[in-house]
Amino acid sequence: YKGDTITADRRMYLHFYYSPDRALEDEKAFNNRMVVWQNELESGQRHPDHEKHYAKYFTVKSTPVRGVKVVANEEAMAEA
Repeated sequence: YKGDTITADRRMYLHFYYSPDRALEDEKAFNNRMVVWQNELESGQRHPDHEKHYAKYFTVKSTPVRGVKVVANEEAMAEA
């Protein structure tokens, strides 16, 4: 796992396999989650389990006249 350190007397090899198809599927799933979360914020139907994600990926501004404005945090999305 990330950050784990293994110490041993013998040589170890790490075999890493990359699947572009799986990466594309993961990116689509991530984008779909972002759309769902943004729609939840704009409609005012927040889900308590998603509050951490709202705070991380979106900036929400609310005014009495214009209503709710949701802006995506591009830097956080690029890191994910």
